[in-house]
Amino acid sequence: MNIIICDDEKSTCGELERMLMEYARKNGICFNIEVFFTGDSLADYLDKEVVDVLFLDIEIPGLDGIMVGDYIRRKLENESIFIVYISSKEQYALQLFQNRPGSNVHADERGPYAERAVKAGVQRTDRCGKLFHRSRLRK
Repeated sequence: MNIIICDDEKSTCGELERMLMEYARKNGICFNIEVFFTGDSLADYLDKEVVDVLFLDIEIPGLDGIMVGDYIRRKLENESIFIVYISSKEQYALQLFQNRPGSNVHADERGPYAERAVKAGVQRTDRCGKLFHRSRLRK
């Protein structure tokens, strides 16, 4: 399973990656996790690679999260990526629906709610039978 985390906050990326690795360990499933810090580098990657779940911040350098979501749904015509938006800003809620996200995580609600979002995204796209984790940071 290919999972992407895109957020300009390294601590948020680390927290999500930790939750994903823990979930994978507990459930014996396969993950390939990639981390990006800009929307532009993520869009370039999405042109070439298959992604199952995307944890996406809204306010990131370059293309913002809403533009990346729009790029995925309209330009790439990809409806299969499960997008989980991560933000501390509630004002974007209506804009997000145009990109048909699988879930939204408010930054102040990360604990149990974020874990449920991780579980929902993973269960929706789970195709592997054993634990595999490889993580690379991309700028």
